Amino acid sequence: MKRNNQTKFVVAALAVGLTLMLSGCLQSETVVRVRPDGSGEVIERFTMAAGVVEMLAGFAAMGGEESFSLLDEADLRKRAERMGPGVRYLDAESVETGWGEGYVARYAFTDINTLRVNQNPSENVPMEGEEAEEFLTFSFRRGNPSVLEVRLPGGDESVANNDEAPSPDELAAASQFYQDMRIAVRIEVIGSIVSTNADHRSGNTVTLMDIDFNRILQSPELSAAVLGNQVGSLAEVQRLVQGADGIAVETKEAITISLR
Repeated sequence: MKRNNQTKFVVAALAVGLTLMLSGCLQSETVVRVRPDGSGEVIERFTMAAGVVEMLAGFAAMGGEESFSLLDEADLRKRAERMGPGVRYLDAESVETGWGEGYVARYAFTDINTLRVNQNPSENVPMEGEEAEEFLTFSFRRGNPSVLEVRLPGGDESVANNDEAPSPDELAAASQFYQDMRIAVRIEVIGSIVSTNADHRSGNTVTLMDIDFNRILQSPELSAAVLGNQVGSLAEVQRLVQGADGIAVETKEAITISLR
């Protein structure tokens, strides 16, 4: 998010070393809902831990802002433009849970062929700096049934290993940034799925990714693999956690869904 008036408190946040904390203490679910004619909508649910939101509000007050909210409609409209031609912002509402605060935003698209969706929620975090871009792209052929191809971002195949395994203290320090973090991306058919080669399907919904980082933290092996390596993208995390209990990740570079 690029709020001109809030840049002051964002810079202050970075100055006290909050980059990882802000990036980690979040929960995100993105659902692409598609109709048999290739139109549809994107539903984006994003929340951050209550303590982090309170901290950001404090920095906003220090910067002269009267109020702070993760929901910024101007920014959401810009995000719709980045999703591709024909994508428009519909609406958004603030949400509060026992864990944190955030929003649910809705976007509409007329042709999924031109849609691209960033599976990495870093662009939702109110920080200045470069945003990670890991776009899902789509190809759609209308028919009976219609066929949708979903292409997943590849990431870097060569995840760098540390020369030395991280110590228990180092893993414990790193894990605090990822506690309660969860990221999910799904494709929902507004109609019915005739067939699909996706790894994870339930009814009319295909899950491309549902990573509960608490599951990773509960496993010494997964913690060492994810936190102990120089992982730079969600795609790399997906490769490292394939097959882990309680975590769903698509293993193919592209999947197809036949729908009507």
